[in-house]
Amino acid sequence: MNKIDLTKRGLPADAPPAEVYKKLFQPQFTKILKQHSVPHKEWQELFYDVYNYMLWYEDGVQNLSVIMFEQLNRNTVETVTAAREAIVLEQDDELFLRKYVATWTEYFIISQHAHLPFLSVDNGLLEIKEYADAAKADDIHPIRRMLMTVWNEVVLTPIASRLLQITAKMLVLERDQGLTFGNLITGVRDSFYHVTPQRDFFVQHYESVYISTLEQYYTKATADQFANGSVIDYARWAEITFRDEQIRAKKYLVPSVKFTDPMKRMNERLVEIVLKETRILDALTCTAFQVC
Repeated sequence: MNKIDLTKRGLPADAPPAEVYKKLFQPQFTKILKQHSVPHKEWQELFYDVYNYMLWYEDGVQNLSVIMFEQLNRNTVETVTAAREAIVLEQDDELFLRKYVATWTEYFIISQHAHLPFLSVDNGLLEIKEYADAAKADDIHPIRRMLMTVWNEVVLTPIASRLLQITAKMLVLERDQGLTFGNLITGVRDSFYHVTPQRDFFVQHYESVYISTLEQYYTKATADQFANGSVIDYARWAEITFRDEQIRAKKYLVPSVKFTDPMKRMNERLVEIVLKETRILDALTCTAFQVC
């Protein structure tokens, strides 16, 4: 494999790595990030050029990998910032959510293959302890993790509050009116789940709002049901409620079959609100045995 002749690519023979990246690699990587079509030939050339450049670099593959990673990160931040600005232009809540979910979904799909032409950069980074340790911890290679981190820091975190407020309203509308917002709610959920391997982030943001919304809704609903119907009517309503919320949680709360703790916590809280805090079991005993 011959060394890339930079002079034939419009660069000085001793061009620094950042300049080489900007000239040879940035245009195609930006196309990928923006979901533009990249012909198969260009994809192959990008893979070949990155590999060749890394192979022949004379000042250490680890140093070059760090420089290339920094350039990829900068490139990603610029592109994703533009995507965020397009999302926040939407004033209508549902349109805002639709824009976010559509953009996130496309980006997530892209993140699964955008790093592939830069595998030689990933491999160079994995020779560095801090990157190797992180990859062992979550089985995600550095560039793909960077793509998720940038989305989290540039897009998700700045607009998380509005996303979660809209999602909470949609959950209430579904419970009250039977409206369904399927892919919109699951899209928000999945973005909170996938942007970081640290599950605390998902729990502290998405799950906490989901359960808080459930608490507020059923604290009022149980009081209304208990005040306006018989104990038997309440028991029937509670049975339907548990069934409905199980179905809803499987759709909207549980992001993966490998991570079912949110369902357990939701069930525990719902039991507390619907059964324990209302003392419905005591009331049923009184009714059944006429001992109160």
